[in-house]
Amino acid sequence: MPVMTKEVQEGLSFQVVHSIPGRIRIRISHLLDNPEYANKLKQLIEALDLVTHVRFNPAANSLVVEYRIKGDRNSEEIIKEQIFQAINPTKNLQNQVEESTQIEQLTQVEEVTEEELATKINPGVGPRHHLKRN
Repeated sequence: MPVMTKEVQEGLSFQVVHSIPGRIRIRISHLLDNPEYANKLKQLIEALDLVTHVRFNPAANSLVVEYRIKGDRNSEEIIKEQIFQAINPTKNLQNQVEESTQIEQLTQVEEVTEEELATKINPGVGPRHHLKRN
């Protein structure tokens, strides 16, 4: 089975060292160096909907996650992606910030005067012609 590695910001990386349906072992750098992070990560993963058991193995610097599969192959990929996002919440936060910025850019309203608007609607006609009323 190929080993999958994902790089995470600030030098933290993780590697799927073993995976079978319903169970995954992930080696995560700096788990031993940062027990607070390890505990928070364990709590985050335990809170995921399909997760049934989470165990931290300090000797292997890894996390073992057991989970239910709903019956379709897609559910396993979804739970794995949720686990990866829990390991790297900054990526998820970064995606949310990017989406928010895109929405803000789409909703910005350009302020223009009546003359500018008339010129944009019908270019080539002088602004005075746009504002004439019969």
